[in-house]
Amino acid sequence: MPAFGRESRILASRDFDRVMRSGRRAHGRNLILFLAKGDADCPRLGLAVGRKVGNAVCRNRWKRLLRSAFRLSLKDRLAAVDLVVVVKAAPVPEVQATGKRTGLRSQNRTRRVAPGLAAVERELRDVLFRLDAFPEPGSKGPR
Repeated sequence: MPAFGRESRILASRDFDRVMRSGRRAHGRNLILFLAKGDADCPRLGLAVGRKVGNAVCRNRWKRLLRSAFRLSLKDRLAAVDLVVVVKAAPVPEVQATGKRTGLRSQNRTRRVAPGLAAVERELRDVLFRLDAFPEPGSKGPR
């Protein structure tokens, strides 16, 4: 497995701020991607997975899947860009006419269940394609 070292990660808050303020943005079903020209030689990934996504197990699964998708299939095909991925908060459950919440174990929110690795890769590729940072789905090289 290829390594996911420090040079491949966005760690400083000033870099997160720069990408999120000046970068282009696109939404997917579960994700919001921010893309900006990178300062490094290789593409870098930053992750923002807040507590509203779910408990620690759920948040860590999302981060693990996103890092794997980036490392295994996207890193070698992207230019030197900085990419910040924000996982959207879990949806607020619907309230019935009686005022009771449906299908909840906790009082406030449900969890945004992480899909499998293939689904996360597909969503990342689709959103990157909309940002013109990635070739068409199914093609092998950048346009």
